[in-house]
Amino acid sequence: MHHFLMIQLDNDMTVEKQRLNLTQKQIDEKYDGQVEIEQSGGLMCDVLCNVLRPIAGIDKIIVPDDNCFRSSKNNQVAISC
Repeated sequence: MHHFLMIQLDNDMTVEKQRLNLTQKQIDEKYDGQVEIEQSGGLMCDVLCNVLRPIAGIDKIIVPDDNCFRSSKNNQVAISC
């Protein structure tokens, strides 16, 4: 069985500064210090990926761009809403 989580964000949504509601001790114990307690600067999808990878144990996160999900035969959009 494959489990997927799809989150749609604006491409230009940025994060100024975000602090996780965890202590440094909790981060060190639960996530081997792989999560930074304070995330700042950058696109929301980048910050979200930095947090989800170690917390959820996700190895592969796909962030599509304009060329993603296109047919290889005729370069038309293969998936649309």
